[in-house]
Amino acid sequence: MNDLILWQQAAAWAAQGHTVRLAVVAQTWGSAPCPQGSVMMVREDGHFVGSVSGGCVEGAVLRAMLEQPSDLIQTLEFKVSTEDAWAVGLACGGEVSVQLWPALGATIWEAMASHMVANEPVALRLTDEGAHVLDAHAFGESQSPPHWLRRSGIYDSEDGALLTRAGRVRLIISGAVHIAQALCTMALCAGFECVVVDPRPAFAQAARFEAGVTLLGSWPQELPESTFGRTCAVIAVSHDPKIDDPLLMRGFEAQSFYVGALGSRKNQARRQARLLALGATAQDVERVDGPIGLDIGALGAPEIAVSILAKVIDVWRGART
Repeated sequence: MNDLILWQQAAAWAAQGHTVRLAVVAQTWGSAPCPQGSVMMVREDGHFVGSVSGGCVEGAVLRAMLEQPSDLIQTLEFKVSTEDAWAVGLACGGEVSVQLWPALGATIWEAMASHMVANEPVALRLTDEGAHVLDAHAFGESQSPPHWLRRSGIYDSEDGALLTRAGRVRLIISGAVHIAQALCTMALCAGFECVVVDPRPAFAQAARFEAGVTLLGSWPQELPESTFGRTCAVIAVSHDPKIDDPLLMRGFEAQSFYVGALGSRKNQARRQARLLALGATAQDVERVDGPIGLDIGALGAPEIAVSILAKVIDVWRGART
């Protein structure tokens, strides 16, 4: 379940009058299954969404949140060396510290969800004095994208207890082709937003894509400026320069964190020449990932889609940049 769905569900519960509390992974050591910043939202009647351990300690966290007063801040430690850790199933050798926060008001949940729906990076500062929603402007933009933006969660329990959640990653794909179909299916499962643009009516048919994909029968140069941004991955797979090249140019202009194009090395050289002629800089064309995706020897549309999504995640998380 992606972050947006979690925050939307919590906002819906709060709007219905439920008391909703937040549990956050504050620190991890060893092979803890969920990273720092992972969240779990709990209703007063025991319904919950999200995860702080992948299933190992959720039961203990849920019990604590239901049994303690809703205005109390509490920290739970689960370590493999303690009996409690084994009792809750944390047998993978990891350790995890989970902070439980008082109930948040409906306006907080709604503000977080609204920012994420708009694909705007947003942060929630939690302190013993209350909760405050911060937008991306509260953070510097010295990098492209900023390091904090690449992370699914940053939680600093010593410096104002800051929980940062990135806006949704949007994949903008030119070409409603077989690779795009497979890529969208996997990307939706990973919690990414998918926009496919293709001006060819024979290709741009909603029946060819599953629910959740935004399919636009337009030329890339006709898309609104708001479609693009630094949290977008621009992926050109139509194999038609008239469609792919304008999309890549839009990605350069928006400083999208990833720009990739399908094609051989020979095609990549020709593409670079075309893009330079369209006004791209040498730095722009060097950014194009082509041949696209991680080099895993992929064959066929589904495997190529796997390699593309893997490379997008690799760049987004900053693993090699």
